[in-house]
Parts: sequence; structure tokens; C-alpha cells
Amino acid sequence: MTKAATYCESHGNIDIDLFSYKLLFRRDLITHKEYVDERKNSNEEISRLMNSNEEISRLMNSNEEISRLMNSNEEISRLMNSNEEISRLKNSNEEISRLKNSNEEISRLKNSNEEISRLMNSNEEISRLMNSNEEISRLKNSNEEISRLMISHKMNSIKNKTLEKVIY
Repeated sequence: MTKAATYCESHGNIDIDLFSYKLLFRRDLITHKEYVDERKNSNEEISRLMNSNEEISRLMNSNEEISRLMNSNEEISRLMNSNEEISRLKNSNEEISRLKNSNEEISRLKNSNEEISRLMNSNEEISRLMNSNEEISRLKNSNEEISRLMISHKMNSIKNKTLEKVIY
């Protein structure tokens, strides 16, 4: 004999089906509250990941701006040095000739291995940041899948408990 049947017998003419329904309803409310709490936690985690993504995007933009400013400063520095050199060499044909050679050397150095290496390092950093964004996207998708699985598990648990009640 089930607990519900025992209770109903001891308290007189209480409909056993109504009593069992009230017990199931109370358990469903508790299960629904747990589901809502888990859903809220999952949404907070998704929000945190989205904020993290925005921060990474902001840092990438900041890094690009810093790189542009650094290149601009280097160019200004090169121009200032060049202007000083031109001033010193203004009245000398030999110095003018040297400046021509120096300008050719500057052009050649722009395409040197150091410049190529710097560009490759910059590309590797961009690639790393893009991989980081892809990983965040995968984690976000993983969290959504976990949430779906947890909901499915909860629903199966409720079904199993309901079936157990019906069997007893």
C-alpha cells in the first residue's frame, strides 16, 4: 500500500488520486524552480562570455590603434632624422650623393627581413586572437548544449518519478 493510500485511509474519505496529484504538483513546482534557477545561471554565464567577447574585440581594436600609432611615430622619427640630415648635408655635393644612396638604402630596408618578420609576427597575433574568438564561440555553443541536456535530463527525471508514482 502506498503512503498516499495509508494517509487517505487514516483521514477518512479522501480521494487517493486527488492526494497523489497534489503531491506531484508540489514536486513539479520545486523542479520548475530548480529549472528556472539553472536557466538563470546559464544565462548569466552566456552574458559573461558575450562581455568577454566584447572585451577581446575592444582589445584587438586597441592593439591595432597602438600598432598604427607606433608605425606613425617611427615614420615621424625617420622623417625628423632625415630632415636633420638634409639640413646638415644641404651645401655639400658629396653629402647630397650620400643622401641619395641613403634614400635608396631606406627603400631597400623597408623590404628587408626585419620588416617582413614584424609583419609576420603581427599576422600570427591576429591569427591567435581569431582562434581565441573561435574558442569562445565553441564554449558558448557547448554551454547551450549542456543547458539543453540538463533540461532534457530534468524532464526525463520528472517523467521517471511520475511513472514510479503511477506504478506504486
